[in-house]
Amino acid sequence: MTKIIQFTDTHIIPEGSLAYGKVDTAAALAATIETINRMLPVIGPVDMTIVTGDLTDAGGEAEYRHFLRIMSALKTPYRVIPGNHDCADNIRRCFPDRSWISESGPMNWISDFEDFALIALDSQVERRPYGDLSAETLRFWNLRFQSSGKGPLSSGSIIRRSRPE
Repeated sequence: MTKIIQFTDTHIIPEGSLAYGKVDTAAALAATIETINRMLPVIGPVDMTIVTGDLTDAGGEAEYRHFLRIMSALKTPYRVIPGNHDCADNIRRCFPDRSWISESGPMNWISDFEDFALIALDSQVERRPYGDLSAETLRFWNLRFQSSGKGPLSSGSIIRRSRPE
């Protein structure tokens, strides 16, 4: 059985800062990762961790570099999907070795597991407080869902659409 861990809205900000002057989002993410790593012997192997946006609070490169430093401690493979606070261009610049991130357009991706296909749809509308599924994303969904061979949603496909606060 495939095991996935998902967490969302990490809102990482530049190192040494507090979100909204009050919240240490980096410490919260680091504690989450430490807990996951500590629990792995109990829960067994995890196939993937998915971090859904907002990865950062303002989408700056310094925020993504900080996010990546913190995530480097995670002992499971992971993928991300942006939220409305994220910046696709900066994600692409800061995550250069991630083959699952598209070079342009929406950051949609699919990951096939033995028992289902995980299809991540990028609903981000940059610099807007809402999300939408573009025509390109809907084409991606139709092609990948039909070709996954994993059957309808009831057989285990997962959809996560990032929504604004």
